[in-house]
Amino acid sequence: MHFLSGEVGGINKLFCTKFSIGRLFVARNPDPYENEYWGIDNGAYRDYLHDKPFNEKRFMRVTERGAAVGGCQMLVIPDVVGNAPATLDMAQGWIDRLTPYDMPLYMVIQDGMVENDLLAFKPHIDGLFLGGTNRLKRDAEKWRVFADSIGLKFHYGRASSPRKLGHAIRCGSDSADSARLFMMRPDEMTHMLYLLHNKKEAFTINGLFENEVIIR
Repeated sequence: MHFLSGEVGGINKLFCTKFSIGRLFVARNPDPYENEYWGIDNGAYRDYLHDKPFNEKRFMRVTERGAAVGGCQMLVIPDVVGNAPATLDMAQGWIDRLTPYDMPLYMVIQDGMVENDLLAFKPHIDGLFLGGTNRLKRDAEKWRVFADSIGLKFHYGRASSPRKLGHAIRCGSDSADSARLFMMRPDEMTHMLYLLHNKKEAFTINGLFENEVIIR
């Protein structure tokens, strides 16, 4: 499974490189390292958390830069957080607008959607992005099976704890993300890396951790 952090740079980018962690860009211009599995999020959830309207100008800037760089594995179609009908209503317009950039398009699953809501978009998209609430996350395996059945990839959004990442892995997700990775306690981060790589390691990159941390 591919795992993506937020749009980090500097020493955290070095960390991603060492452990094959991709990044999901929102505002930063994509600067992928060699063979990185990376994507572009639309940023609607970030704007929602800050009580701001969706920043379309920012999203299109990052999208255009991503298209120029090449290699993007996931472009998340803009959605309306917590509003399934509005997300569905505007999806086709965004699909038509984004298709010329020739990047894999992912549709966000919101609470209240059902499988039939998404069937019409199947010919135009490449994957499903599980957004929504923690209650919706409980149905991750159902949505992954549905994605498989219609030939789409499945991404588990906000796998921001070892428990959620473990759930994403058990569900058979193709990819997952967490913008919190570099805000976690050392023991949490080590647990995440253990789940991703299935091995015990100590991590001491340039003093990122003061002490070696081992999963026991």
